[in-house]
Amino acid sequence: YCDFPILALGSSSTETADDDPRISNYIHLLIREIEATQTHFEQHPPLETVFFGGGTPSLVPPRLVAKVLDTLRSKFRLCLDAEISMEMDPGTFDAQKLKDLMGLGVNRVSL
Repeated sequence: YCDFPILALGSSSTETADDDPRISNYIHLLIREIEATQTHFEQHPPLETVFFGGGTPSLVPPRLVAKVLDTLRSKFRLCLDAEISMEMDPGTFDAQKLKDLMGLGVNRVSL
């Protein structure tokens, strides 16, 4: 088993991944990239699949996942039955986070 390297937030801190500015900054830049890409695809069919992968996207707080999905929905229409998939490390989510993600439309997970 090979785990990903992580940077601890600090044991004496109340900081969580929800507060980590690196995650917020990354999501902000991702949204800018989505917006920039959309201009190259003025005529496009609705998206059938959205895949959050390539690392541990389950570390991203649901409120920020919502921002990405909202941007995709506004810039690239999503099919009503679109597959929204997320890679998840079992150590990075709990039942509430899974419920929150499902409420956003995540309908497939890969562990």
